[in-house]
Amino acid sequence: MSDSIEPSTPSTSSTNTTAYIHPRREPFEHGLIPIPKLIFSDGTQTLGPLRDKLVERSTQSPNQRVDSIAISDTLQISLDHARLVLDTIATVLHSDSDPIVAAKPSEIEEIGVDVNDLVLFLKFPLPWNIFLKEFLKENGSSSASDQGVAMADACQASDLKGSSVKVINCHESVIYILAPLRYATIYGCSDTTIVLGAVGKAVRVEHCERVHVIVAAKRICIANCRECVFFLGVNQRPLIVGDNHKLQVAPYNTFYSQLETHMDQVGIEATINRWDDPVIPNWFEGESSGSTKGNPFPLPDVYMSSQHRNHNNLGEIKQILKESITGRQRA
Repeated sequence: MSDSIEPSTPSTSSTNTTAYIHPRREPFEHGLIPIPKLIFSDGTQTLGPLRDKLVERSTQSPNQRVDSIAISDTLQISLDHARLVLDTIATVLHSDSDPIVAAKPSEIEEIGVDVNDLVLFLKFPLPWNIFLKEFLKENGSSSASDQGVAMADACQASDLKGSSVKVINCHESVIYILAPLRYATIYGCSDTTIVLGAVGKAVRVEHCERVHVIVAAKRICIANCRECVFFLGVNQRPLIVGDNHKLQVAPYNTFYSQLETHMDQVGIEATINRWDDPVIPNWFEGESSGSTKGNPFPLPDVYMSSQHRNHNNLGEIKQILKESITGRQRA
């Protein structure tokens, strides 16, 4: 259930000053945003001019950074998608010393993102941080914050502090991980209840069925799940992508004795809970207008059926969320 870490290999010579590429093993699938306009197949050929434009926009800012308006204008994406980019970078950025990482949710827009970090994010979206260069000399090793923990039948919260954990292929189980974590991934589970403590970076739940997830986190992404229920205390808007069916969301509704301490340690604010304000992206919104309003080529029946099914699923999720919000307001 964990994302285990192997220590980097030390240099064989104390006088060797060669720089190495050190791949980070943290679960940076949390940084994936499947926005077509942010996928650059030609690499620097397109990113070079975009970087120049972003640098020019950053010079107009007092802190030499770019906000969502500059990102939206330069990359020609909607303002909503640009804010999603900012929130994602604030969650997965490798440098904890960067001001956007420590920013409160209400401050992210004002602080903005460094142009170089944004370009790196766009260049390596799958997942981007593993390509960062860490120049290791002599006996360099991974930092403590990058370490995963091998889960036993039971362990103390102190054993998991600052770790990244994965709950994979668990069925008909009840799992408690009451600790201050960096990242958490729940994948391929069914008929299971999972209670997470405080997750300071992000949670990703993918390919699960009939799972109940109770979590306090800065961010959550839900992808390709069926008949799952999420009790959320989240500072950023939940991101729901992929092929989902019959999902339910509700506010966080439990506690344990160290919860507030753990939340303080990882930077989660109890005064902000955006559980009822999800992002269900229309990835193609904001594209340039034109006379073509649909695919001019006829689709095979099987493709057309799949397309209709996806549209119906999206409408179903939106209706469930709308009814959930209406019910809460009436109560």
